[in-house]
Amino acid sequence: MSESIIITNEEDDKKLDLLTAGVVNTLPVSMINASGDQVVPSFDSVAGYAISDTDENTPNYYGYINGAGAWYIMKEETLSGVSSYRYAAGSSDYDFSTRKTLSYSLFNDVF
Repeated sequence: MSESIIITNEEDDKKLDLLTAGVVNTLPVSMINASGDQVVPSFDSVAGYAISDTDENTPNYYGYINGAGAWYIMKEETLSGVSSYRYAAGSSDYDFSTRKTLSYSLFNDVF
């Protein structure tokens, strides 16, 4: 189950900084879908994955893998100042070299 953190003052803000120091595998806190609704992604779906590979060109690709061999690759594109994130995933046979030929979908469609 995901936990919510509510920041009510500067002291809580400092505590959040300590809690999140060194966190690598994070997603945006919230996103806006095509209908203009704010959506908060579930962190439970990707808990236990660690960054494995990066390709920081245009578009950017980030490869994650977990201890059981399951993986996902996040594709980040920015057009006219607007970033979009799409995902591809598999249960085994992680191969980052195929990142440009994979089919990418929205987070909720992959997880």
